[in-house]
Amino acid sequence: MAGAARCHPCRRLRARPGARLNCWNREREAAGLRPLRIGIGLHCGEATLGNVGSARRFEHTVVGEIVNLASRIEDLTRTLDIAILISDTVVDAVKREEGGIVLAGFVEVGAQPIRGHQTPMELWGLTATAIGFD
Repeated sequence: MAGAARCHPCRRLRARPGARLNCWNREREAAGLRPLRIGIGLHCGEATLGNVGSARRFEHTVVGEIVNLASRIEDLTRTLDIAILISDTVVDAVKREEGGIVLAGFVEVGAQPIRGHQTPMELWGLTATAIGFD
């Protein structure tokens, strides 16, 4: 990559979780490539965990409505431009088990329509900038 500024490891890069991705994205953009983005959707509850398949193709997987909801929440990270989206159910569980400090930086996004569900779901988000993915 002629003319592109190369990023070098340093303490500052290790201190911010998104710094390495940001560095790589700058290199990609300098090369004319699109930057990579991440989107994480979290929901919690009971799901079925097990092995699926046959003797020729075997997979360990998780299925259930909770898994579908988490996937739909993850889909919303693209349209809302938020790196991490969590449901109110996750917020409640975190407050019960860890305390609110774990939720630092999350902001209430409000009730969002979820594909395949009649009732909108309250979501909380953490922007890419807040976690160092800018």
